[in-house]
Amino acid sequence: MDDPSDVRLFGSTQAREIRDLISVGPLTMRFRNGALRRAEMAEVEIVRGLQFVVRDRYWRTIEPRLADYRKEATAGGVEAVWSLRFLGAQCDLAVDLRLAATSANFSLAARAVAMRETVTSRSGLVLLHPIATCRGRSVTVTSPDGRVTRGAFPSQFAAHAPFTEIARLEVEIDDALRVTARFEGEVFEMEDQRNWSDASFKTYSRPLRLPTPYRIEAGSAIEQKISIEIVRQGRAPRRRRRTLGPLRVRIRLGEQVGRMPSLGLGVDPDRAAPRGEAERCLLRDLGPAILSLSVRPATPDAALAAFAQLVQGSGAAAALEVEFADNDVEGEAGAFARRMAAAGVCPLAVGVHPTTPTALAVCRRAFPAARVGGGTLFFFAQLNRGKVPAKLDFVSWTVSPAVHDTADDAVMETLETLPEMLALARARWPATELRVGPNTLRPRFRPMTKGLALAPVDPPVPDDVDLRQTGLFGAAWTVGFIAQLAYAGVDTVLMFEPFGSRGVIGRPTDAAALPEGAVVFPVYHVLRRIMSGRGAPLFPLEVGPPGSIAGLAWGGAAPTALLANLTAEPQAVQIGGFDPARSWRLDEAGFPRATAEPALFDAGMPELASGPVMLPPYAVLCLQRAQVAR
Repeated sequence: MDDPSDVRLFGSTQAREIRDLISVGPLTMRFRNGALRRAEMAEVEIVRGLQFVVRDRYWRTIEPRLADYRKEATAGGVEAVWSLRFLGAQCDLAVDLRLAATSANFSLAARAVAMRETVTSRSGLVLLHPIATCRGRSVTVTSPDGRVTRGAFPSQFAAHAPFTEIARLEVEIDDALRVTARFEGEVFEMEDQRNWSDASFKTYSRPLRLPTPYRIEAGSAIEQKISIEIVRQGRAPRRRRRTLGPLRVRIRLGEQVGRMPSLGLGVDPDRAAPRGEAERCLLRDLGPAILSLSVRPATPDAALAAFAQLVQGSGAAAALEVEFADNDVEGEAGAFARRMAAAGVCPLAVGVHPTTPTALAVCRRAFPAARVGGGTLFFFAQLNRGKVPAKLDFVSWTVSPAVHDTADDAVMETLETLPEMLALARARWPATELRVGPNTLRPRFRPMTKGLALAPVDPPVPDDVDLRQTGLFGAAWTVGFIAQLAYAGVDTVLMFEPFGSRGVIGRPTDAAALPEGAVVFPVYHVLRRIMSGRGAPLFPLEVGPPGSIAGLAWGGAAPTALLANLTAEPQAVQIGGFDPARSWRLDEAGFPRATAEPALFDAGMPELASGPVMLPPYAVLCLQRAQVAR
């Protein structure tokens, strides 16, 4: 029987992660659905992840099926074995993995067999290095032919591979720990995954200098092994343990640290039209400042007209992200601008792609009333590697936290990288509007698939849909995401779409398992609150220790704060600096009313009781400062 809890938390009734804790003395690691995560030595994280990954010919991650996980104690430590099956349109790999761990080292060996001819862009083991303990640390790399290179993990985002030709990698985690990784079966290299918002550096195989996609013949085998050795050097420094009791949240009203950004939604031309007055009213009540259409000049007139009606009924400003044909901006921009005007669209902003000085100049002439900018339709990686002009009205890129790793923990961990990402963009364009979005959990499209028709992997759920976006998980991530960007000084954020499983307003015929009677997803309430604070003073919100709770606070007629539990475990929170306050809580218990009666859900907010507040898994708490009688 379907578990309604899964729908409320994750948007679907699909099987959840299989989890286990593996420990040998001071060494611990977590098993998550066939991957090893967060290996720690005496509470110091030394490895963020170790797993076998498969990307199809379009660089999409193929989710494996896990079978036969077994763990047993050995004379020297622990051994575990499991099997994974990667099935895709042109892929069938059966992978057997074996973990061997002692108190001072561990290794993961993989043997993958192609059950039929497989076309892939990457298939093999990857090692993820944690940002917090590796950033800026000294590293020694030995190549397969014995050459030694000494350097450091990048402090700022590295646009290209920090190290290539890796057979052995040695890093000083801190003054007390040295970690050595050895790689067998293939030549490995490293990339800085912060460019895609992942909270890790990744050492992977096959080198990008080799052509992709490539074929693995039926019956062929891949054998790889990664071994980790940990050496404790001297006396380990004393580390602060988390004290028992509730997490402490302190909100400092009156100490302004910035202003709330403008929030809007992305719009796909194929899904621009609302279905009836009810959807129009829900969108209008949501209150987006911007509706941004991702479009090409050849987009049909009917889609442009539908977007015009959507904008007019919402009260939002119109924006465009236009992908022109290579080297044909001159021929397309003027005619497209006239078609937009005929449809009734007068855009406030126009993003030009590709973003070149010539394209910007042409579009300024074609759209004289609009702010004209650009950057990339894809990720910060493309922005960091590209040559975007210095003079433009705004710079934009997108974030999709599940582009590489779809695990629940990994998606939440991407929030760690956003302040650095914004700081790097602000340093490069100090006086330019920074616009991030449209942002979705899974990528809307990928830079390496331009011009290709993507074959579906799982027809019932399209590749660009992550159903967790429609549950409480998506609402909690959204609080953390916007909070990180807001405190880092972002100007504009575009989130999701208006309708369907890619959006905030549900449709019964869409891919999401919309419960009976539901009309919106939980994230609707998060965005509605934050959108109402556009331009308001932003106040400091401190959480100690960080990682489990995220939030932001802003001023106005009634100061407001949002807090979200980013974990699958209940969290007790002690809130200071916000008394007296009224509140509502978006959680499993309140899910039916929140999704079925959005206009009534937050009406008549009760007064917040004194003492710790319990936040269930992925719950969101809204606080509103009560007026004090004078």
